[in-house]
Amino acid sequence: MESSENERMEELRKTIEEHPLTAQIRADQAAETLKKRQAAAAEIEILEKDTGTLEKLQAEIDRLAARLPDLEREKNEVQKAINSKKWEFSQTKFDREREISRLKEVLYSCYDPAIDQTIDFFRERFEALRRKKISSQTIREGTDIFTLTKKLKSFSNYAAVNGALTYLRVAIEILEKMKLEPAFAPAKIEILKKEIPDTETLQELEVEKPLPKTPDPLHSLPSDSCLDYTIEKLNEKFKKIMGRSAAR
Repeated sequence: MESSENERMEELRKTIEEHPLTAQIRADQAAETLKKRQAAAAEIEILEKDTGTLEKLQAEIDRLAARLPDLEREKNEVQKAINSKKWEFSQTKFDREREISRLKEVLYSCYDPAIDQTIDFFRERFEALRRKKISSQTIREGTDIFTLTKKLKSFSNYAAVNGALTYLRVAIEILEKMKLEPAFAPAKIEILKKEIPDTETLQELEVEKPLPKTPDPLHSLPSDSCLDYTIEKLNEKFKKIMGRSAAR
């Protein structure tokens, strides 16, 4: 049966192969393939003949490349000029700073001694103020029963002391710069001393704090289970006492 089936399949294949329609399909496929190949070959021929575009691009490349040596020389010249100016800048800056230092030494050598005396005065005030104890007091203003908070009003000279410390530090910096001023200005010193902030100025601050929680009076009572256990024990003890009384 298998041999017979194979024979039928072979006959069917031959029939299809020899059919005119099969031959027509093959002819159409061959014609289509030939058409595609001919079109591709024609495009190749056109591209190969078009050398003008590439020649123009190559000419532009050669023109730009020819400029590179000149540009490289120009670059080196510019870099040399930059290096020269950098050295000149550094030397000028060094000479300038050295001359400024020399001139400052002239000013530092002959400023009025009152400046140093005033600096010492401000430094002593600064150190004393750093050791100063901050004054503060708190007053209870009232209670808010709805929010369960208490209102407190606090008074402290912390901000005043801190501000005075900053002022003294800045004043010392100003006095140091006065050593470089051509003319001594005693009025400026008097102003600096006069403007020292008052460290006893109290700053008012209002705050709210929650009220302390009051203990619940029922919290100390025994629990229900504990009460039941205690009552049970008392009943047992009562029964024992009553039993001994009846026996007598």
